[in-house]
Amino acid sequence: MGSLSAWEIRSLRFPIGRPGDTNYKEALLNDPNFSDQDTDTNSLAMVEITESQSPVVRDLRSWNSDSNQFLTDAIANQITYL
Repeated sequence: MGSLSAWEIRSLRFPIGRPGDTNYKEALLNDPNFSDQDTDTNSLAMVEITESQSPVVRDLRSWNSDSNQFLTDAIANQITYL
């Protein structure tokens, strides 16, 4: 396990800042850099923090899918490496 002490806030669909800025953050949905770096199911869960009729927890790599590998692994107390 790593020793990260803070959550990172990222936008789902829109980048934060401009490329080259020190605080620039790519949008996560459909970002190939994120998909290449985060290769386990604990890194792919997205939790809804606003009101909506959509599912509350989704898998970033399977955004529109009914299945959710993160929740399956959380219930089984395991991590799947992709």
